[in-house]
Amino acid sequence: LKSYSKVTLTKFGWVGLCWSNIGLSRCTLPVGTYIEAFYSLGINRGELEAWDENYFLKSLSISLEEYFEGTNTFLNFDLDLIGTCFQKMVWRTVLSVPYGSTRSYLWIANRIGSPRSYRAVGQALKANPIAIFVPCHRIIASDRTLGGYAGTSALDIKRDLLRLEGCVV
Repeated sequence: LKSYSKVTLTKFGWVGLCWSNIGLSRCTLPVGTYIEAFYSLGINRGELEAWDENYFLKSLSISLEEYFEGTNTFLNFDLDLIGTCFQKMVWRTVLSVPYGSTRSYLWIANRIGSPRSYRAVGQALKANPIAIFVPCHRIIASDRTLGGYAGTSALDIKRDLLRLEGCVV
């Protein structure tokens, strides 16, 4: 399975992307430097193909930059979801949450038929390797607080993404 990567600069910071023959397999949250974004991908540089040849990564990068500028509200790309069956079920449910909307962890748990698993839903979202494209930032606590997001250090990013989408939090 070939793997491609690209680090792109957006309005919010540097974002790392990985693409397999199946689809997007990794998207990091914005960070301050190119090096941070590359290392956030957690990949071995020797295993990667050059991204310049990859039309999909170029298109994906442009769409992501437009998203962060507020001009693209629909990020629709093939995804290579790598995780447990439960995680994939949660992530696919999150994909149904529209731009500019929020849902709760409990809502996700109910949608997947496991109403008591809202904490496990939170853990699945924490493990989401395709941030932004699987929009777990749209999932908040039932009391309308932000809840967690890739650890507490990224709550500002979650808040900024929700504001970008016009959500009041």
